[in-house]
Amino acid sequence: MSTTAAPTTTDGPRPVRNPAGEGRPPARRAQHARRAAGLLACTALVAVLAVLSIGIGAKTIPPGDVLHALLHPDPGNDDWIVVRTSRLPRSLLGIGVGVALGLSGALMQALTRNPLADPGLLGVNAGAAAAVAAATALLDLGSFSAYVWCALLGAAVAAAAVHLLGTRGRSRATPVRLALAGTAVTAVLTAVVNGLILLDPLTLNRFRFWQIGTLGGVDGALLRQVLPFLAAGALLAALLARPLNAVALGDDTARALGAHPGRTQFAT
Repeated sequence: MSTTAAPTTTDGPRPVRNPAGEGRPPARRAQHARRAAGLLACTALVAVLAVLSIGIGAKTIPPGDVLHALLHPDPGNDDWIVVRTSRLPRSLLGIGVGVALGLSGALMQALTRNPLADPGLLGVNAGAAAAVAAATALLDLGSFSAYVWCALLGAAVAAAAVHLLGTRGRSRATPVRLALAGTAVTAVLTAVVNGLILLDPLTLNRFRFWQIGTLGGVDGALLRQVLPFLAAGALLAALLARPLNAVALGDDTARALGAHPGRTQFAT
């Protein structure tokens, strides 16, 4: 009768498998669950505050009437007209602007690895302001669409100039170089804006109104014009989230992970 010896290994005891997966997935899932719960709670809070804000104005509308106007079309009702034609577009635009500001700040902070960074650090705000001031003073443009396209063009040109200045020389575009280049470009463009608005009082009035901003007089037509720009910006930010996470670890680590730091910086 022959016997077969049980196979033995010299690699030591086999590791015990984690029923939930390798590493520490339970802790990560718990962290993701907490973040998702926090996001849902914040979203619900924003919705509640939006309903309350819609009821505030020259004519106070109770929250119950606001919900009824939002859920049940009634063009013959005065409250429905106020809510749907004036206050709802105002609130939606305010939320959209807040989202855009938050995303832009997050992108700049990830790009420069500075928790206090904002678009003004890389000359984006100054470029938009210079383009709007020039369009108002030199071309006499004053419509909403003209402001939007001029601001986008100016911001893009300023960001490209900062990137080119930050990448000059043999060294790469580090966050410090980009911040210094952005400071220089901002100083130059701010001087240009001050010169344009001081030479023409009409340009000063128009530019001041654009710079401060307001949600008054917002209607559905204006909201429909703004939403495509906000949606495009949010989509681009979502696409850049993963590369920016890699870039935050350093250029060498980002390249090892398959990211392209230069391309990511330019796209941001």
